[in-house]
Amino acid sequence: MKKVIYLLFVMFILNIACSEKDDDKVQEPGMIKQQPKQRSGINQNVIAIVGSEEITKDDFDKYLNTLPQGQREWANSPQGKKYIIDTLINARLIEQEFVRRGLDKNPDFINRIENYKKQLMTEFIQKDIIKEEIKISDEEAEKYYKEHDREFNIPEQVKVLDMVVAQEKEALDIINRLKKGEDFGTLAANLSIDPFTKSRAGDLPPFTRDARPDIAQAAFSAKKPNEIIGPIKTSQGYHIIKFIKKIPPQSRTFEEVKESLKARLATIKRNEIYQNFLKELREGGNIKINEEFIEGKKEQTPQQPTK
Repeated sequence: MKKVIYLLFVMFILNIACSEKDDDKVQEPGMIKQQPKQRSGINQNVIAIVGSEEITKDDFDKYLNTLPQGQREWANSPQGKKYIIDTLINARLIEQEFVRRGLDKNPDFINRIENYKKQLMTEFIQKDIIKEEIKISDEEAEKYYKEHDREFNIPEQVKVLDMVVAQEKEALDIINRLKKGEDFGTLAANLSIDPFTKSRAGDLPPFTRDARPDIAQAAFSAKKPNEIIGPIKTSQGYHIIKFIKKIPPQSRTFEEVKESLKARLATIKRNEIYQNFLKELREGGNIKINEEFIEGKKEQTPQQPTK
C-alpha cells in the first residue's frame, strides 16, 4: 500500500514538472505567442476617457452638429474623427484643470456666465415670440429706398487732413513748417486743439459739402493732392487743411441694394415686435423704481430754529 501511494506521489510531481517545462519552452521563429485577451474597459458608446471622465459618442455627435454642413463629411473620416476627439479631450482637460484651480468659483467668471445666460434668454425668447420668418416684399423695400434716397446716392465727397489751432499767427507758422516738409499728422497730433483731429493725427473721414459747411468751401476748392489750405477761421479756431482727394458721387440702384435692404428691414421689424413685447411686460410687471438712487440723495437743508 505504501508503494502505491509513493508511486502516485512521484507521478504527480512529474506531471507538474512537465507542465512547467512546456510553459517555458522557447518559441520557435515564425510562431505567434497567444496572449490572453484583455478587456479595454471602454464600451462602444465611449470614445475616450480623460482621468475618471468619459467622452461619449453623444459628445462627438453634439460637436459634429455645430459644424457647417460642408465639414461634416470630413469630420466622419478617420482624420476628422481624430481631430474632433483631440479637441474634446483638450476641452475636458481644460475643464478639469479649471475646476482644480477653483476658477469655477471666481466672481468675475460667475458674473460673466450670468450675463451670457441673460443674453441667451433674450435670444431664445425672441425666437419664441417671432417663430415665423419675417418677409419683406419688394414693394416695401422700394418704398424705403425712395424715401431714403440720400442713403443710397452719396454726393461728391472730399478727403482731407485737418487741424485746429487757437491763433492765426500760430496757424501761419504751421503752414510755413508744412511747406518746408514737416509731417502734417505729427503736427496735428501735437498741436491741434480739436480733440477729434488731435486723436486721429488730423485724419478726417470723407465728407460732403453740406456735412461740413465750415470748411467745405475751402476743401472742395483744392486743385491738387497734398495742397495746404488755410488758415480758415471758424467757431473752433483756425483750421489748416491738407487736401488728399475728391471722391466722385456714388449711386446704388435699388436692384443693387434690394436683398441687403430687405434683410435690414426684417431686422427692424423683429426689433419692433420685441420692443412692443417688452412694453407689454413692463406694463403688467408691477415695477417700482428708486428715483432717489437715479437722481442722487439730496442733502436736506437744516432748518433754522424758531425764535
